[in-house]
Amino acid sequence: MGHEILEGPNPHIRYLRIYGRLVAEDMVKAEDLGLNLKPIYIAMDITSMELNLPKHFLDFARESFFVHPNMKHLAVYVQSSLLNSIALTIARVTDRADKLSLHSTWESALIEVENRTKSQL
Repeated sequence: MGHEILEGPNPHIRYLRIYGRLVAEDMVKAEDLGLNLKPIYIAMDITSMELNLPKHFLDFARESFFVHPNMKHLAVYVQSSLLNSIALTIARVTDRADKLSLHSTWESALIEVENRTKSQL
């Protein structure tokens, strides 16, 4: 269980890595990402996350940083087809599919958020 947040190359980008067994606390509060202050684009790495999801996971997802209005885009680096499907399910359940992109490389996820900040800020 764990996560780490790093600032990106500009103040509107954050890097989020979730690893180990996911727990509710890893769904990350909006304040931790700076979402209460400004629009944020997030590149998230879940390649080291275990497939064991917490009870009531979808309820947590509906209250996570993903639904915050200042979360402009989430580019997810994912290698597991199951986690890929889960990410798409969360996007549909929260009606935020337009805010999610899935990537097979970390570099692709980084390029996605960097390009979006250039075109939308």
